[in-house]
Amino acid sequence: MHLVNDDFRHLDTKRLDQLSRLLEVTKLNELAAKEARLKVEQDIINLMGVKAEGSYTYKTNQYKVTTIGNVSRKLDVMEYERIKGKIPEELRPVAYKYEIKQSLIHNLQRYHPDLYKQMTRCMTTKENKPSVKVEAI
Repeated sequence: MHLVNDDFRHLDTKRLDQLSRLLEVTKLNELAAKEARLKVEQDIINLMGVKAEGSYTYKTNQYKVTTIGNVSRKLDVMEYERIKGKIPEELRPVAYKYEIKQSLIHNLQRYHPDLYKQMTRCMTTKENKPSVKVEAI
């Protein structure tokens, strides 16, 4: 990542405008390509079919084509807590997941560095891809 300070006095605004326009056009092309891909995928699904959950695979002379159906499920925690005792523990289809609360980590880092240092022993930090937002004015 190329980190710089926030002094923009010497910024090449003409080059930034060119890059911003290029990004804008590229995103439009990307959107059109995605829409075209989704239409072709739907055409394949219409031709082959798709299971609600699972896959169909068909081999042609040139390709092995698979359609895959997925279902997402969301847990009503309060209702689950009410009924979970009726399900044997080894058959319960719910796993508990630890996650870091970002706002509290920032709070520890800023106001309680000693506690934050303890947390760094049990978490991994990596930089995400930076994003760019361009708006025409």
